[in-house]
Amino acid sequence: MQFVLMKLTFFDGPSGESSTKPPVFSPVGEFLSRGMVMNVFLLDPLQRLLSAFVWMSTFSTIALYVLLDWNKQEYVFVDTGIECVSVPAVVRPYP
Repeated sequence: MQFVLMKLTFFDGPSGESSTKPPVFSPVGEFLSRGMVMNVFLLDPLQRLLSAFVWMSTFSTIALYVLLDWNKQEYVFVDTGIECVSVPAVVRPYP
């Protein structure tokens, strides 16, 4: 799957008053993932470092995906081997 990392910019005043201008989304970077992204963590914005937990449907495991710099095509991908098991929901009649 292809994902786009976006930046959200607010135009509030210096003392916290709300702006009449709406927030603006702008693309920061793009990356591909081999699975479905579950969580994303921005580890260091200045170094452009982020990580994500990814569900690998083929093996039903959780992987760790780390972008070392979202401006470069470098990443670390580790399939942890930890199983991600879905438990069916129990449906109970409404009393």
